[in-house]
Amino acid sequence: MPHQRTFLFAILGLLCLLGCGDSGMIDTLQNQVPGTGMLSGQVTAPTAFQAARVYAKNLDKDILYMVFTGGGLYQTVAMLPGDYEVWVEKPGFESDRQEIQVEAGAALSLDFALREAPPQAVGQGGFMGFDRGERAKGAILLPYDELYPHSPVKSLMEATCIQCHGQSFISFFHRSTQEWDETIGRMMENRIPSGTISAHQRQELAEYLSTHFGPDSPDRHLKMEDEIPLDEAALSKAQYVEYLISVDEARPRRWLQEVHVAFDGNVWFTERTAPHAVGRL
Repeated sequence: MPHQRTFLFAILGLLCLLGCGDSGMIDTLQNQVPGTGMLSGQVTAPTAFQAARVYAKNLDKDILYMVFTGGGLYQTVAMLPGDYEVWVEKPGFESDRQEIQVEAGAALSLDFALREAPPQAVGQGGFMGFDRGERAKGAILLPYDELYPHSPVKSLMEATCIQCHGQSFISFFHRSTQEWDETIGRMMENRIPSGTISAHQRQELAEYLSTHFGPDSPDRHLKMEDEIPLDEAALSKAQYVEYLISVDEARPRRWLQEVHVAFDGNVWFTERTAPHAVGRL
């Protein structure tokens, strides 16, 4: 079985490391963490853009760094040494992926030229170990009311399923009426308050979900029609770090929460999926 991964989101606000001048350009930095490297560069595109996301994945330590561009420039600091894959993401564009090697004390430069691309699906990525990235690329993108057609039970679904899981989650699944009914039953055991869904409504909801997201339904996901406004000046001052946790046949899904970053650099978390545990990276 191929080695899969799921994300543990440990967002480190490396605020105050990056700064923006009056021109909107990122100020040049000096790396202040001994034994680490830094990466900077320019991102260009055929049309104007703001706040593109630049990702740098440490392939040796399974750590993912992300920064936003400011004025088309980006900087990533305090990168642990190792082999990296670097790319840029921005709705409406795509970039090549490039590989680099970061050494302690290195200050590397890497530029990207974005290409125009069709919009991609909105989804929760690798949540709980589900491999959704490749499936989303070939999915049919639909506005909300086409993805979830009108029905008397739709408001109940919005008040329960979508309120908890979001608008992009349900469409990743392809299940029969019985399978959806079992899923609803699991949620009613300890998630949905008692009395919220009657037996009749439960059956209606399972039938609605299997009609639109049944075993033979095509991959369809939510189309983002309006881009969320971003404050580039603020975002380009931050750096985010994600730690990637392995999954395997014994633990195909992992649900992590209560993430805490200790002063010594270790990341602690609790795990909701059995066997429940307290883990450390």
